[in-house]
Amino acid sequence: MFLKKMKIIKNDIQVIRTMHFKEGVNFVVDEEDSSKHNHVGKTTALKLIDIALGSRDKKYIYIDSETGAKNGRLEKLVNKDKISVILSVAPSFRNSKDETQLKVDLFSGGYKYINGEKTSVRKYNNKLNEIFFKNNENNPTFRSLIPSFVRVSAKKDSYDFLKNLHSTTSNLQYREIYNYLFNITSMDDSGRLESLKQDLNQVKKAEKQYRSFGNNDYSEEVIDQLLLATENDCQKIQMQINAITRGTDFLKQRKYISKRRQEYIDKNNEISDLEYRISITKDDLSQIEIKDSWSINDGLVKKLFNEIQPNMPQVQRTYEDLIKFNKALSSNRRSYLNGIKEELEKQLKTKKEEQKQFLLDNTNWIGLIKNDDISQYDHLNKKLIDSRKKYDRLEEQKKTLTDFSSKRKSLEQEIEKVKQKSAKFRSNYQEQLKLFNDFFGPLEKSISGGSPVMVYHEDLGTFPLSIEDLDEGTSTGTLKTMIICYDIAYQKFANRINKNVPNFIVHDILENIEGEVLNKLIKEVNETNCQMIIGILKEKLVSSGIDEDTQKKHQLLSLSNVDRLFEPSNNNKQ
Repeated sequence: MFLKKMKIIKNDIQVIRTMHFKEGVNFVVDEEDSSKHNHVGKTTALKLIDIALGSRDKKYIYIDSETGAKNGRLEKLVNKDKISVILSVAPSFRNSKDETQLKVDLFSGGYKYINGEKTSVRKYNNKLNEIFFKNNENNPTFRSLIPSFVRVSAKKDSYDFLKNLHSTTSNLQYREIYNYLFNITSMDDSGRLESLKQDLNQVKKAEKQYRSFGNNDYSEEVIDQLLLATENDCQKIQMQINAITRGTDFLKQRKYISKRRQEYIDKNNEISDLEYRISITKDDLSQIEIKDSWSINDGLVKKLFNEIQPNMPQVQRTYEDLIKFNKALSSNRRSYLNGIKEELEKQLKTKKEEQKQFLLDNTNWIGLIKNDDISQYDHLNKKLIDSRKKYDRLEEQKKTLTDFSSKRKSLEQEIEKVKQKSAKFRSNYQEQLKLFNDFFGPLEKSISGGSPVMVYHEDLGTFPLSIEDLDEGTSTGTLKTMIICYDIAYQKFANRINKNVPNFIVHDILENIEGEVLNKLIKEVNETNCQMIIGILKEKLVSSGIDEDTQKKHQLLSLSNVDRLFEPSNNNKQ
C-alpha cells in the first residue's frame, strides 16, 4: 500500500496545502539555514502522516514533547480554522482504482473518516489494519505494527529502532509483532518445554517419595502376582464361610442364631450351676452323717460340763439337756440340707426339660449353636475382610504407580512433540531471518561497510530480535544508516515473500548521515518497490552533492519561514 496524496484543509472545504507523493524518495525540505530551521513544520508534516494513520496524539503538532512548550498561535489556528488532514492511499502507485481516503480532524473534538464516513477510533484503526496489512483479525493491532514503517511519532521526534512502542510493551507483545512481520510461525509452546520438564521432574520426585513409604517399592508385575495370590486367599476363605452357612438362612438369621446361642449357653450355665450347688449340698449332708457316727466319751464330757457349770450361773440346763439339744440341732441341719437338695434337684429337672424343649424348638440351628460355628464364622469373616483390605491396598498401589507411569509417559511424549515442533519453529525462523539477512547484510555492507546480522531469540523472557556484530561506539549517522538499511531490506524481504505491508518508510533527522551514504540510500530506495518520506534540511542536500534536478524530482514539500506548513504561500496551496 502506497501513499498517494496528503491535503491539509480548513473548515472542511478550503484547501490549505496539497502534497503529491512520488515513487521512491520523497523529500520534505526545510529551506532555512541552520540558525532558523526546525520551526517551519518539516517534522510536523511527517507527524501528520502518523496522525492520519491513527495516532491519537494530535496535540503534539503544536506541543514540544521534550519541553512541553506549546505553540499557542498554531493551536489557536488549528482549532479556529477547523483544520483537518486527508491522506489518500492505494495498493498501486499507478492505479487509483482502489484508492482509500483517510481523514482526521486536527482540531479539538474532531472525528476520523474513511472514504467520507465518520468512524470510531477503534473501527478506524481496525480498518487500517485490513487496508495496509490485510490483517482482518487485528492481531497484532495496527498501531503496534505501523511504528516499524513510520519512524516519526506524532508524540516525539526521537525514537527507538526495534523497541519502537511504549516502554510498558512486553517482550511477548514485541515477539507477536515481529513474528507477524517476518512470517515466523508462532511458537506457542516455546516456553512450555521448560514447564513440561519441570512437571516431569515433579512426577518423578513424587513417585520416588511414594515408593520410599512402606511396601510401595514393588514393580507393577510383582503387584499383579500379589493381587492374584490375595484373590486366591479370599476365595478360599469364602469357601470356608460358605461351608458353615450352607443349607441355612445364616446371613439373614444371624442375629437370631446369635441370640439363641447365647440362650443355649445361659441354660448350660444354669444347669451347671445347679449341679454344682447340689453337689455341695450332698457334701454337707455327708459331713453331717460322718459327725453323727463319731463315738463320744460321755463320762469325760459330762465331767467337763459339771466343772464349768458353776462358773456360768446363767446356764440353767443340765448335761442331758445339752446332749438332747445338740442331737436336735444336727437333725434340723440334716432336714434343712435335704430340703435344699430336693429344691435344687427340682430346679435342675425343670432346667433340663427347658433345655430339651429349647433344642427341639431350634432343631435347624442346633449344629451352629452347639458347634460354636458363629465364632468360627466371625473369625473367618474378619480374616476375609483383612484379605480384601490387603487386596484393595495392592490395587490402590498399582493404580497409583500406573498413574505415575502414565503421567511420565504422557509428559515425555508431550516433551517430544514440543521438541519436534520447536525444531520446525527453529527451522522456520532461521529460514526467514536468513532470507532477510541476505538483503540486510549486503545492503549495509555496500552503503556503510558494516556487517550487521539480525538474529532471533527463542527465549520468551528476552526481546525477540537483536542485531549482532555491530561495532561498539557507533556514531549517530552510522546508526541512522543502519536503521534505514534495515527498513529498505525489510521492504525487499516483504516483497519477496508477498507480505502485505505498507510500501513506505517515514524518516526524519538525516543530517548526521554522510553525503556519499545519503546518495547511496536515495539510489537504493529508488530501485526498490517502496517510498521513503524523509524530512531533511536544504543545506544537507546541497552539502551531500545532490543536484537541483534530483532535489526537485524527489521533493514532496518545501517549507520556509514564508511558506509554513499550515500557512503556505499562494503558489503552494494546490
